[in-house]
Amino acid sequence: MAKRFHFLSGDINYLDYGGKWYRKVDSTRFHIIKLINMWDATGETNQDKYNVSEVDITSPQLKEACECADCGDSELEKAESLHSYGAAAPLGNWSGSNSRELLTQAKRESRELDNPKAYEAAMSRPVNLLGSTAREYANGDIDSAINRYKESKIQFGTLTTEGTVINVREIKHSSICKCPFFILVPDHYRSDGSCKCNDRAERDKMIAEWEYKEEDFANIPLAT
Repeated sequence: MAKRFHFLSGDINYLDYGGKWYRKVDSTRFHIIKLINMWDATGETNQDKYNVSEVDITSPQLKEACECADCGDSELEKAESLHSYGAAAPLGNWSGSNSRELLTQAKRESRELDNPKAYEAAMSRPVNLLGSTAREYANGDIDSAINRYKESKIQFGTLTTEGTVINVREIKHSSICKCPFFILVPDHYRSDGSCKCNDRAERDKMIAEWEYKEEDFANIPLAT
């Protein structure tokens, strides 16, 4: 396990044009730190000058990465190809105008993740709005997060004047997503999770109280 970071690629004057550094953390993994001069990259100076990000290269997407660019034969060349392809686990992201401090933070984070428990926590945390973990993101796996979302539940209840919640009911996201109108009212769903858009009495209530129109249900046959 290497303790120091080494320059990987970029301009010699990296403070002006950016650069990358790497550290091999075990036999199959690299940490890569990337510094971007945001003023130079975007032409906008009304923002933090530098952005530093760090990733863990563990992805199995090497074949896809090599199809986009020649990987080379060495482990380091393959790691850089995966990084450029975006097949890496996000570990940290820092912005500011003091490049030295930003790089120091990234290196400190890398060394703290030498601790197996800290590393596992970092790889298991959600890193995007979908809820993908850092490990799933690196692996190109979006199905796991989608399936978790479908099986997760929304909890409904009635808040009393005393501040307590009663009449608690949980409904799966997947059930709500099947409703043509994505209605967030618990009584709109049967005990089996199906919505009542095909129920005559419920439909009449929706038209009378929720301002739906009969034509909104044109493609929803009534239950027999």
